[in-house]
Amino acid sequence: MSTGPWLITPEGASAVRAAFASPALALDDYEDVEAEDEHERDYDLVDGVARIRVVGPLFATLSFWAWLCGGKSYPQIAAAVQAADADPEVSSIVLDLDSPGGEVNGVQGAAFAVASARKPLTAFVTGSCCSAAYWIASGAKRIVASPTAIVGSIGVYGRLADERSDAKDWDDTRVRTVIASQSPRKLPDFDAEGGMADVQTQIDDLCAVFVETVAAGRGITTDQVLERYGQGAAFVAARALGAGLIDEVADAADTWLSIGRQQPSESN
Repeated sequence: MSTGPWLITPEGASAVRAAFASPALALDDYEDVEAEDEHERDYDLVDGVARIRVVGPLFATLSFWAWLCGGKSYPQIAAAVQAADADPEVSSIVLDLDSPGGEVNGVQGAAFAVASARKPLTAFVTGSCCSAAYWIASGAKRIVASPTAIVGSIGVYGRLADERSDAKDWDDTRVRTVIASQSPRKLPDFDAEGGMADVQTQIDDLCAVFVETVAAGRGITTDQVLERYGQGAAFVAARALGAGLIDEVADAADTWLSIGRQQPSESN
């Protein structure tokens, strides 16, 4: 967590760092959970609706750290969407989202799976759908959020160790943070300094891919994403609806009834 580009809210990043710093849990417990997961279905199926939970921080691979943080991996999400899309008993798919985002590596694969689904696919935000989670959700046919949901945080930032510092060991090494120019509100500017142009370019390029994916998924231009979608800020559901990030504000009961009435179609 100390280095590399991330698509996550500041609160989500703090939670991940806290989990990484916590005392290690027994590896036997993790192995037992991993074995159980292998035998679990990738989604819940009720009345033809496949419900895929996307919760917690999101990671490139299923690992001890993903399990410790209570998160999901991108391959898990992609596999669940593809399996539901191929299941003849499934008429429609729901991503049930409550995630602050996660790693950059791997997110596009999950987003592609969502955008490529042939059956009606709705993203329903129960809690938060921020950063990498919104990257994935943006390809859904429809995005619905509960009234208290938090949506957005479209931006990228990176944290890297300053190896040119005078630190004697890793604990003393200064960690620098670089925020994408397109999302200046992604994190508070605690220490603005120059000298990291190369890293800034990398972060900006990653954010450009994020913005292009959102624009394609939502059917708007990249300029409209940059102008209307908050420049890295996150919105409560009603304000997200006004900005165009989502399509509807509804409670869970109304959403599930609506989704249950959807019929499969040839394409999105």
